[in-house]
Amino acid sequence: MIVPNRGLISKLGDLLGLQLRSNSTQTPAPTVHEPMTGERLDEATHSVYRSVVGVLQYIMGDRPDIQWAVKTAARSLATPCQSDMQLVKHTARYVLGTSGLGLLFERQEADVKHYRDVRQAYHSSSWNRTDGKYPHPTSTGSSRPDKRGFRPITGFGLDLRVFVDSDWAGDRQGARSTSGGCAEVSGCPLGAWSRTQSVVAQSSGEAELMSLNTGLSEGLGLLGLPASLTILTDSNAGRQTCHRTGVGRVKHLDIRYLTVQLLLRQKQFELQRVPGVDNPSDLLTKNVSRQVLERLRSGLHLVPVDREVGMLTSRASKRQVGKEAMVLAATLAWARAREGTPRVPA
Repeated sequence: MIVPNRGLISKLGDLLGLQLRSNSTQTPAPTVHEPMTGERLDEATHSVYRSVVGVLQYIMGDRPDIQWAVKTAARSLATPCQSDMQLVKHTARYVLGTSGLGLLFERQEADVKHYRDVRQAYHSSSWNRTDGKYPHPTSTGSSRPDKRGFRPITGFGLDLRVFVDSDWAGDRQGARSTSGGCAEVSGCPLGAWSRTQSVVAQSSGEAELMSLNTGLSEGLGLLGLPASLTILTDSNAGRQTCHRTGVGRVKHLDIRYLTVQLLLRQKQFELQRVPGVDNPSDLLTKNVSRQVLERLRSGLHLVPVDREVGMLTSRASKRQVGKEAMVLAATLAWARAREGTPRVPA
């Protein structure tokens, strides 16, 4: 389990004059937030605002549930107003009140066994060839390259899952949408993001397609891991656009967002539907109610530290987990070195 730096949380309270769990809030942002409204902050308060946002940006790496709020506050760094200061105070109180949350990395026994089998296969005679034509173990058992001469890269039976979502025209000033997503592999979180889209989407389907494109880019960037890629979305319009060819009636759609169609036809990834009530990336696109936050927060692998206190306090367990993690990382690095760069001609 990874918990945020206690020193940063204490510094957050010192900057705003808050104490741990004092006047804590239930959500990362207020129910209604109007950015850049009210009086402009004076120079001294502006300096405090920048420092608080900087500390929150460090913390949000271990607390993905505050990424939307921090992203919104960071957009007003140049000319913050009273409403922006209220937002960061609200977020700070939420972080102080929920300092007992941490990112949980679950150990999957089936995956550990599979890695051991793969490591044994690498040491076998069939992998010690010098002509470079050694087999590549895949989830389907096939070692043949495809018609373009590329080896499959889904070799270790792991499933890299990327959840994506968007909030259409959530920006009240520029009418721009927000793309949110999170990636995980074998029950372990790999990353999360909350980003304002660069162009104005003219429909919710377009906003979802842009979010799908961002999630695909992040997933392909993580495919240095030996895993298959699955994109999960709750948008029917986004999935339908990905499954067809061309822009159809949406002729103004940027060509770069149609890359998902090409890669989907080439079976570089799978596209699946996830119910909206079970999509954890919804937390990364907008402010949600307390009920929704508590329901989806576990989807981001955020759990109370008290639940895993045995793992955190036992030195033997920590040494064992650290040793296994080092062995697993070394096996991955060695396997990737033997394979070379993914998708190279056989």
